[in-house]
Amino acid sequence: MDISLVMERQFTTKCAKYQNTKFIRQRIDLLFSLSEQFDKIFISFVIHGFPHEVRETVTENIYTHLKLGGSFFMLDYAEFNMSKMPPLYHFIFKTVECKYAFDFVERDWNQILGNNNFADFKELFFFKKYVRLLKAQK
Repeated sequence: MDISLVMERQFTTKCAKYQNTKFIRQRIDLLFSLSEQFDKIFISFVIHGFPHEVRETVTENIYTHLKLGGSFFMLDYAEFNMSKMPPLYHFIFKTVECKYAFDFVERDWNQILGNNNFADFKELFFFKKYVRLLKAQK
């Protein structure tokens, strides 16, 4: 799901052979209703770029469109303390990231998703634990 024609073309090129996938052109930052639910929903480095109230809307959309027992995967920054980052990492993060990313890394996403009825969390960390793949079940 994306609003970009470029992303739709990339999806079509790379995923055309997979019959169990589909592309939907839709904004995720506004509430919406589709006629179906999905077994798995995966987002990658998306949600940190929104203000927190919009992240709540995205989370609600994900929960609504995920089948009972379905899995939600979020690949994004993990929680970390900016003041404890090595200076070079801090400089890079501060230089390239949007203002909302700073708030995102300070929030407990297991708790946020738990408050939105997700459970059974599993985490894999990458890049010195600054990036995480978070899996949650509906």
